[in-house]
Parts: sequence; C-alpha cells; structure tokens
Amino acid sequence: MEEPLVGGKSEKTGGPGESLLVIEVKKQLYLAGPLVVGSLLQNVVQMISVMFVGHLGELDLSSASIATSFAGVTGFSLLILLFFGQDPEIAMGAGSYIRWMIPALFVYGPLQCHVRFLQTQNIVLPVMLSSGVTALNHILVCWLLVYKLGLGNKGAALANTISYLTNLLILALYIRLSPSCKRTWTGLSMEAFRDILSFLRLAVPSALMVCTRVSNELGAGRPDAARLATYVIMVLGLVSSVSVGLAIILVRNLWGYAYSNEKEVVEYIARMMPILAVTFLFDDLQCVLSGIVRGCGFQKIGAYVNLSAYYLVGIPAALYFAFVYHLGGMETSEKCRHELLGAVVRINLWTCRADSVAPVHHPANQLGQRSFEGKGQGFQFFPTFRLGNMRHTRQDAQFSQEISQGDVHGDKEPTRNWLLKWCFTGMCNSSQKHLEIGDPLW
Repeated sequence: MEEPLVGGKSEKTGGPGESLLVIEVKKQLYLAGPLVVGSLLQNVVQMISVMFVGHLGELDLSSASIATSFAGVTGFSLLILLFFGQDPEIAMGAGSYIRWMIPALFVYGPLQCHVRFLQTQNIVLPVMLSSGVTALNHILVCWLLVYKLGLGNKGAALANTISYLTNLLILALYIRLSPSCKRTWTGLSMEAFRDILSFLRLAVPSALMVCTRVSNELGAGRPDAARLATYVIMVLGLVSSVSVGLAIILVRNLWGYAYSNEKEVVEYIARMMPILAVTFLFDDLQCVLSGIVRGCGFQKIGAYVNLSAYYLVGIPAALYFAFVYHLGGMETSEKCRHELLGAVVRINLWTCRADSVAPVHHPANQLGQRSFEGKGQGFQFFPTFRLGNMRHTRQDAQFSQEISQGDVHGDKEPTRNWLLKWCFTGMCNSSQKHLEIGDPLW
C-alpha cells in the first residue's frame, strides 16, 4: 500500500517501551517547536521596524504602533483614527506609515501560501530557518533605510516589504528545488482553479479564525490519536503560556527600552507587562481551541464564534469599559478578553469533539473527492465534516476485508482512496448518539 503524501510522518512510532503519550509529546514538540519559532520570527519583522521608529521620537512610535495594529484591518487608518478622535498628528503619521506598508501586503499573501503549503506536509524546519534569516537581515535593512538613507518611519515600513520578499524567495526556491516537495509540487496548472468555490468554502472561514496534528490524525482516520493530540497540545499550551508570562514579568522593567528611551514610555510598558502576562494564559487557550476547531473541519463554526466574540461583543465591551467606566486603554482589552473567554471556550469545546465528525457527501464537496495527479501519484484532499447522528454502516467489514487483501474488488479507485473512506466511516461510527452541549471533550 502506498504511503500518503500528507501526514505520512505521523505514522512513526517511538522506541521500545515508550507510551503513546510520550510519543505524542515528541510529535507535538517536533512540529510545534519550529512552527512557534518561525511564527515568532515572522512577527519580529514588524516588531523590529517599530523599535527602529520608536527611537526617532514618541510621535513616530505612536504612529507606527497604531499603523501596525490597523494594517491587518484596513488601509484607511488615517480617516478611521480621525473619526474616533485620535490626535491628528498621530493619525497623520500612522496614515503615512501604513501607505508605505501597502506593498508588503502583496508579498505577505504569497508568503503565507508557501508557509501553509509546507506546514500541511509537516515540513516546518525550512520555514523556521527562512524566518530566522529574514529576521536577522531585517535589522540591517531597517538600519540602512531608517538611518543611513534618512527615510525615517517610511524606511521602516518599506523594510517590511523587502524582508517579506526575501522570506518568500527562500521558501519558493526550497519548494521548487527540494526533493521533499517533488511529489506535491508539480508546477502551475489550470487544474488548480477547478472547484475553486468549494475550496473557498473552507479557506474564507479559516481566514476569519484567529492544528496541524489534529487535522492530520482525523484525515488519517485515527480519532483516538486526534483526541490524544488535543490533550497533549492543551497541556503544552498551558506550560508555554505560563513560561512566557513569567519571562514577561521578569523583563518588564527593561523591555520598554527596546522601543524608546523616554522614561514615561518605559514606565507605562512596565505597568502593562504583568497584565499581558496573565492574558497570555487565556489567549493561548483560545488559540489552541481555535486551531483544533479548524483541524476538525469546522471552519464556519469557528469563524462565527470569533466574529461574534471579537466584533459583536468585544468592540462594544471595549467602548463601554473605556468611555463609561473610564478604565483607559491598558485595562480595557484585558477585561474584554476575560469576559469573552468563557463563551469562546464552551463553544469551541462543543464543536471540536473528534469522535463526532462525519464526511459531507454532496455535490458542493467534490473537492474532497478529486484526485490531482502528479508524476503518477494522486493527491487526495480530505473532505469537510459536519455534526450529526452517526449510524453504523455494513460497509465497514467489506472495506476492512478489501483493504487487508490489498485490493478493492469491482472498482478502479486506488486502494488509498478506499482506505480513506473506510477510516472516515469507522471514525464516524464511534458515536451512536446526537451531540449534546456539555459533552466532555475527551
């Protein structure tokens, strides 16, 4: 039986005497470690730009910070900030900064496509290394544009584009030249645009969400392994959030100097750091659960939860705490986050139960059944899932017998495709009742 193209590494087992828990922890660390470092290094690019701008003055720091925050939402930051009563000078500085960041948007999109392409194949080390090279190079680029060429905050914004482009070129060369991607990257083709609407039904809701291991195990038909992966990542997430929180508290009096030499700015950052440390615990839990929901195929549910929590509840709550209770910007976001945590956790726990997923079989889901051929190897996309009452099917025994014989009688489908159907069917039959709110996750 041929090896699956995606997630094949998850079949590896540990040494003699190792428990499933230890094996899963090793898998999580192997995957999550480079992913976390790579993601951190990608975010460091914008952090370094703000740090360089901050040493130009308080106004430049304020403008760059606000522009960076609004860059992921809209390009009309100047008008929005003025409408909400922001200081005109800061708003104008933010508008100027974000205009010079617009080219980075056209590079960041393809960069994320390359990152996700590698991540779904459990190829994470190249992403981490390319992000590290980019972060180191970004320091030099910022110095040249901000100080050497005298572009100021405009140079810092433009440096983001150059660094993202560097990262994109490194990953593009790796995908085209590395033997690891020969079976999955077969070149550009119009075949990529077939069933694009079905793909967008998954991609758009996922873009609205803020787990590689869970999706891999569910896709391989191992709901128990997916449940164990969920258990392990929750514990690892808790450990990491506590560790980061302690580190933030320890450096709270020094971290501000990376952004500004102004004593007032440094003291304000030092007051904020303990609050952020506590927030990391809740934010880490929310991010892990959102990843699990996405890994289970519940993109729409996750999108609805996040949109409702952050926009329908979060923004009004922020306005209420800031302008009615006059708590100020430092405490407002943290209180809103704490209020929303309970709802987000409960809904995510309800939606990510691994033994209650089933494939959706309807014409709109043909993407999950189409095989893209490349060099003689088929690339099978996994179907989406839905909640529902799972019924036993008599095809289980038939699938099992045919798979054990290494062939599928009376059909021309590859054995792997039948194996996927068998795995998904068996996974769905593990629950014989309707899903109820309040059911435990594990």
